[in-house]
Amino acid sequence: MPLAVRGQRAVALLHFLCFLWAIFALTQNLGLPKSVRKVHDDSYGGQWKYLTFLNQLLQTVLYLLCVTIDAVALFVPSQERKVSSIVLPIRDFIFSAFVFPVGLFVAVAFWGLYAIDRELVYPKELDEINPDWLNHTMKGRKGREERGGEERRRRTEEE
Repeated sequence: MPLAVRGQRAVALLHFLCFLWAIFALTQNLGLPKSVRKVHDDSYGGQWKYLTFLNQLLQTVLYLLCVTIDAVALFVPSQERKVSSIVLPIRDFIFSAFVFPVGLFVAVAFWGLYAIDRELVYPKELDEINPDWLNHTMKGRKGREERGGEERRRRTEEE
């Protein structure tokens, strides 16, 4: 039994850390300076029109539900069954209907278009505005080795 409780605590800690990371990334995303492409935040839809932002928001909500389930299981075991019967189906539905499909589409579409022509989805000017870690939280990121390989390949093509 102690191993099960330790494992449950480890999972709860992981969910909590992921939730904190998602909250931090979301607040940093909302606090970015105005885009170099002159699309203002007060334009129609604001941040809500970007699928990457919606993906980040959905993942934050999912981690919040996971932390809620874990906290009840650890701190109020008598209410675990009641809360789990309500929150677990909601969490599973949100994951299977929204978080997984949107997250997969954002990553595949972004990196697919990025591989074809970077300027279509992520112009070089945005490197100065979006830090690497924020780009990673929004869409996933290629490894630095792959980017270095692309740069070497580009230099050899130019010569």
